[in-house]
Amino acid sequence: QSTIHTDILRFEGDKFGWRYWMIHSPYLGETAPYPLEYPSVCVSQDGENWQLPEGGASILTTLEPTSFGPSNITYQHAADPCLVELANGNLRAYWLQINDSSPRRHGLIAAETSDGINWTLLGSEGDGWLFGIESHDLTSPSVIREDDDTFTLFTSKTDSGATGYSYRTSADGLTWSAETVCTMPAGYTGWHNAVRLFDGV
Repeated sequence: QSTIHTDILRFEGDKFGWRYWMIHSPYLGETAPYPLEYPSVCVSQDGENWQLPEGGASILTTLEPTSFGPSNITYQHAADPCLVELANGNLRAYWLQINDSSPRRHGLIAAETSDGINWTLLGSEGDGWLFGIESHDLTSPSVIREDDDTFTLFTSKTDSGATGYSYRTSADGLTWSAETVCTMPAGYTGWHNAVRLFDGV
């Protein structure tokens, strides 16, 4: 077992009593019940020593794999999480649901908290599901809250051997536009990367 795909937010003061918040997806191994990864949240005061927030646990601890998204599809991974602070002070987590069986499908899931302990699944059905596509082109979702409080979602395009990126935009971080494929420099390939905002760019 190991932890993979970490995303860390650092706060100048503290957020719900902690300076650092990390979301990651422990990999439970191929023999684990589905899904093989579960997004979990940890906290730290120094960025080196990490623990679960007091009273907190994995976001998905009490949820079965069919609790989010189309119930007729088995999702093998709840992976590639990212964490965003909202204008109202809440934290929102996004992650990827992966089905490797036919039809191959990726879905974007979101949950939100106002205290770092209790998480609520979002989406129109209250199951966390925002949207899905019948390909593996939502790998490594990175959600950026822009200066105007809109949102941009960057994802890696990994289906059919393709390597590149696309983005979608949203007014609320829940309803997303169609994708726009990014133009890649000649000879450049990318996979499973994260996107960050630095000095407004």
